[in-house]
Amino acid sequence: MDYHPDVWVIIELAGNDVPEGKYYRVLAGWYGGYGGSDAWKASSGIVAVRDHDTHWEIENTSGSLYYCHKNTERLSGYTASILNKFMQGNSPELFIRKVSIQEVDLATRC
Repeated sequence: MDYHPDVWVIIELAGNDVPEGKYYRVLAGWYGGYGGSDAWKASSGIVAVRDHDTHWEIENTSGSLYYCHKNTERLSGYTASILNKFMQGNSPELFIRKVSIQEVDLATRC
């Protein structure tokens, strides 16, 4: 499945119960427009990031691809509220934070 979010950020999950100590996911958001509802989705887990001129192609463990435009790396009001809910559950076993795409530490980064 391919996704083209309106806004997006990378979130890092780290802690004692996280395989390999940490991993990254895309938190993506779409604007609903007039009469519609905003939507969000968190990816399964980033396995590769490919740099293109205008966008990042981000591959996930599920096989899905997120095409994230470089000028839309930000939170909307709605995705900010979702991230805040995720972060409220932080514990010694799981810590969540927003990071820039440049902070993603992957051996498969292209």
